[in-house]
Amino acid sequence: MKRRLSRQMELDESQSFQGAEDANVASSSDPPPEQDPESTRSNFQFEGSGMVIPGAFGLSNLHVDIKRHDIKNFFGELGKVKKVVIKPEVLQHPRGGEMRNGWFEFDSSVHVEVEDVMKLHGEKLLGKPINIGLMSSTRSSTFFISGYNKDLELDRIKKQLINHFKKCGKILKFYFPKQTDTENYLGFCYIVLEFDAKEEVNEYDVEEKDGSLLEDGSQLAVRAASLKASVLKELKWS
Repeated sequence: MKRRLSRQMELDESQSFQGAEDANVASSSDPPPEQDPESTRSNFQFEGSGMVIPGAFGLSNLHVDIKRHDIKNFFGELGKVKKVVIKPEVLQHPRGGEMRNGWFEFDSSVHVEVEDVMKLHGEKLLGKPINIGLMSSTRSSTFFISGYNKDLELDRIKKQLINHFKKCGKILKFYFPKQTDTENYLGFCYIVLEFDAKEEVNEYDVEEKDGSLLEDGSQLAVRAASLKASVLKELKWS
């Protein structure tokens, strides 16, 4: 059943947005391209819609075998590192190779200048140049949803989805595409979901909702959106 639903999602999305190239929506979990550190040091920053968290920094392009003590030792000369989180997911870097993402936080008893931390952006840790960015309190990702009862009123569909995903995060906005000739809503939508950047909930937890049931018994199909961010920005969100 899940395989059939996933296949239907691919057909729905491709038919409604023909010509759109597949690309992941930018989010804090997307691996930034490896660039010249000197060209990005002053403006590189992890995406997020909330306030910057003092003393906390996001990391990407980490070696897949990296340990917490490696990160603590790497930044330890600047101050005491209180917490390190290494994301369990192994990601594929756009230029090839595997990597992990994560973040760390300095102890509140020490004051560390942001500029001093960012000077290490692009330096090698376990042989890989790491990307460092400021951490914001929230971040968001876009997901493609289908399988709900499209004959229900739009407000009821929204309410069902909000309740269904509330343990994952807050739905910031919806996009329900229509047929161009009839103005009828199609049987899928996009949602933008906001996460607390420090929580363990992430995109993979949301995709675990694939095949789950709404309160009316409808079986959802869920995946990360595959349209370009520039395309998604042009959609009429509600």
